[in-house]
Amino acid sequence: MNDPAHGPLTVPDAIIDLRTTLHMLRRRRWIIVLAGVIGAAVAVSLALVTTPVYHASVELEIEPPTTSGFANLSGQRDLFSEQELDTQVRVLASEQVAERVVENLALSDPPRRLLGQLSVTPIGDTRVLILSVRDVDPDRAAELAEGFANGYLEWRREDAVARLLESTATLRSRQATLTDRLDQLDTLIDASDPADLAPLLDERAQVLQSLASIETQLAVFSDEEAFVRGGGSILRHAVVPGQPIEPRPMRSLVLGLLFGLGAGVLLAIVRERLDDSISDEAALAAATGGRPVLAQVPWHEEADEDRLVALVAPAAPASEAFRTLRTNLRFAAAGTAFRSLILTSALEAEGKTTVAANYAITAARAGYATVLIDADMRQPRLHAMLSLDRTTGLSRLITQQIELDEARHPTSVPGLEIITAGPTPPNPAELLGSQGMVDLLEELKGDFDLIVMDAPPVLPVADALELSSVVDATLLVVHALESRRRPVGAAVARLNRIGAHLVGTVLTAVDPRDQDVYAYGAYSDQGGYGATAKAAASSNAMVATSTEEPLWTGDRPRVN
Repeated sequence: MNDPAHGPLTVPDAIIDLRTTLHMLRRRRWIIVLAGVIGAAVAVSLALVTTPVYHASVELEIEPPTTSGFANLSGQRDLFSEQELDTQVRVLASEQVAERVVENLALSDPPRRLLGQLSVTPIGDTRVLILSVRDVDPDRAAELAEGFANGYLEWRREDAVARLLESTATLRSRQATLTDRLDQLDTLIDASDPADLAPLLDERAQVLQSLASIETQLAVFSDEEAFVRGGGSILRHAVVPGQPIEPRPMRSLVLGLLFGLGAGVLLAIVRERLDDSISDEAALAAATGGRPVLAQVPWHEEADEDRLVALVAPAAPASEAFRTLRTNLRFAAAGTAFRSLILTSALEAEGKTTVAANYAITAARAGYATVLIDADMRQPRLHAMLSLDRTTGLSRLITQQIELDEARHPTSVPGLEIITAGPTPPNPAELLGSQGMVDLLEELKGDFDLIVMDAPPVLPVADALELSSVVDATLLVVHALESRRRPVGAAVARLNRIGAHLVGTVLTAVDPRDQDVYAYGAYSDQGGYGATAKAAASSNAMVATSTEEPLWTGDRPRVN
């Protein structure tokens, strides 16, 4: 994008810094607060209607069901490996154990339902398991936790008995085989020559040794109750819980609030991305291709968009915004022949007339001989805002129906005069771009340092485009609550196409609670800059109009 007067423009990168994000969150704070309140209310409501759930647990240590003899026989270890521990966890949470619990406690619940209430958690590098059961009845929760622990231990012991019987059967089978072999060896020894007896005697000794070992093991296994023990033990029995684990209204309130606030922030970000309004300086700069925002004007009860706040409330934040505009325009025009300026907007009702009038007042008070012209001949507002007669105005001046002195309305602000729009002609655009308008501007430059013109909006009609081609600079006014990015961008594009010198923009209807505006408001209320500005005005021999003085001199009417 190019500016004919200043060359290429650099479009700033779309970087969202912390300050911009915080400003966005503050602007969308009601969405976030409402989402947080809804989240908290929903969470608490659900907690109040949720059936209480109780939690009981048992600590269970598991171990191999062994005696020394069986340990030697089976080769089991005292310590479980991680794989063995995982296996026992799966066994504990199996349907076989659940069926035993149903049987032992005479329950009517299906085993799968009980398993859904059970959780088993190993504790670190130990053989200790935590069996936890959730139930709506606290007594039943404790009973089920104990039932699963006891059911598991019973299953382990019965499994050990089965393994014992299997091992015993294996030993007796081996014993019978060895006994038969012993009988065979005895027969062979009786029938063999003495020279051939050595190998047979050695084998017979080995068979006798194996039979003795088997008989010893069978003797150990003969007392089943004495042998089968262990499998695990309960370290901590279940206690009937006194308080439910669910619901917890306070926890639900906090979690619901946090979830709601998070959802509110997310919704605010989505709304911000989808919102094409222009509510802050960054959005306006992006919509205009990086054009500088020369002022942000707040509207509030003390300085709304229909008042000359620079006249009636010189210490208000809006008045300071117009002084900021005056200063920024002076620096924006550095190095250029800046004598005539139009204020326009993309569409109607964006505050350009109010900005033009207040800027003209602040410029005149700064010592510039200023003339304010209503160049919106289709829908003029200055004459109505200031209770002036519009019949002797701009349209008749351009067509040379009246002399300049007849159209000039002096004011009580030293150095400020007004020219109204005049009667609406059939061809406003042609008049504003005509040689007559050029000649009028040249004539006015002989009497005034600054010519400020309130022009029609850019998009509906071509008047502002025609006028931009004959003035030194153009200022685009954008309404923070009403303007949208697409129309503003289209207005900038049209001005660029005709080579208008668009020096910057003004953002109106800014929230007075915005950080920058609020900071100035607090400072000026303490007598800071407001008092300084009045002192400067006095030192320059400029008379500041109070709220009790008429704006117009002579017989002119007062401000509305």
